[in-house]
Amino acid sequence: MLRLTFCSVAVACALMVQVLPANAQSDRRAAAETYADIIDYRLIIEKAATERAKELPWSDREAFVDFVTSEVDTEMTRIYATGAMVDLFEVEELRALASFVATPEGRSALAKLPALGAIINPIIQRQITDAADDFKEQR
Repeated sequence: MLRLTFCSVAVACALMVQVLPANAQSDRRAAAETYADIIDYRLIIEKAATERAKELPWSDREAFVDFVTSEVDTEMTRIYATGAMVDLFEVEELRALASFVATPEGRSALAKLPALGAIINPIIQRQITDAADDFKEQR
């Protein structure tokens, strides 16, 4: 599932390549690289795996997290994330993110984002499913 997500991100990045002036592209790439160097991708993956492990019996959770963190390629994640950042963010935004993540509070907040997604995404999906059912009934 995680590999499928990363592959999907790679395809999306390839499809979203923007035509930017060479200097703007290189400025964004440099800022994205600076930001990517600060991020602890292993920690983010571990936190996401820990959230996902909550779906498993207690006895399997630690082994699952260990397995996922050893299987997920953090360098590949960094490469795809950097490419996506080049496409999505302006240089100033990347610099602001890097400044924020360089602080203890920023690192802590970033590490908690997967947990936030794990909580909010099912709620949003349930609401969308309910709305889709209501939409079908109105037709």
